[in-house]
Amino acid sequence: MKIVIIFTSKLFACWNSDFDTDEFTLQFRKWNDTEQLLDFFTANENDLRNPIWNNISIERAIFKTIYDAAELQEYFLKTEARQLDHKFRFLDDRQISSKLLDKSKCYGMEHPSWLRLYAILIEPQVYVITGGAIKLTHTMSERIHTKMELVKLDQARNYLLKEGVIDKEGMNDLMEFQL
Repeated sequence: MKIVIIFTSKLFACWNSDFDTDEFTLQFRKWNDTEQLLDFFTANENDLRNPIWNNISIERAIFKTIYDAAELQEYFLKTEARQLDHKFRFLDDRQISSKLLDKSKCYGMEHPSWLRLYAILIEPQVYVITGGAIKLTHTMSERIHTKMELVKLDQARNYLLKEGVIDKEGMNDLMEFQL
């Protein structure tokens, strides 16, 4: 695993050697691939019947995903680092206080949005993106692709702890070491 800088020195992403790019870029690539989206929504068509999604058609779901992904990507391109905490939330909605290397999620821009970016919170306004998903179900444990995102969150958190990253200074040290 490697960590790379995305847009600022406060937004990072994991890079798994199995892929040609980092997790942040990979998610937006997936969310813009119409063939991949068609396959995904066809395989998960029953989940689109959930009342929250208003029985949306597969074609409309593809359009919604591409539009929402573009809006979210633009948000990250234009946002200042101090605004990252406005977009990310604790992964567990019941959590009320912060702890070391919290698991976090970011929703897409539409409401409701099924887009999720998952990240580890290093300290306020400093995040490491670990992956993302289209989450159509209530919990992440209901589908294999979201279960895998939980695994990636744990792997990234464990990697950061192993490398001694518990704050921005530790992140800077890791970035220098990786060069």
